Amino acid sequence: MNDLKQAEQSFLKALSLNPDDFESGYQLGYLYALQKNFKQAEVHLNRIWQTRQDHPKVEAARALIELIKKGDTDKLPAQVDHHSYHLNRSQALYQSGEYGLSLFEIQTAARLK
Repeated sequence: MNDLKQAEQSFLKALSLNPDDFESGYQLGYLYALQKNFKQAEVHLNRIWQTRQDHPKVEAARALIELIKKGDTDKLPAQVDHHSYHLNRSQALYQSGEYGLSLFEIQTAARLK
């Protein structure tokens, strides 16, 4: 949470265990966009976008790719509100049919609030 170096290591480890993990791929793309490492950001984001699956992170990846192309990454928030992160993650998991994980995330969001 807001430790970019540790976050990068964690997301890379998650992707090594599951290369199809949209959440970790998106978060790495976002992290690299914050660091102005656009080439690496686009590698991770394009991998998600090119699946064209019905998943909230696919559209989010497309939107972030557009921000990078427009040069508007300075508008990206660099700090994460922990409650909002878990709330949004819960919604994304629910929309993708992962109801059990969604419940854990909403409970975490409630505890953080």
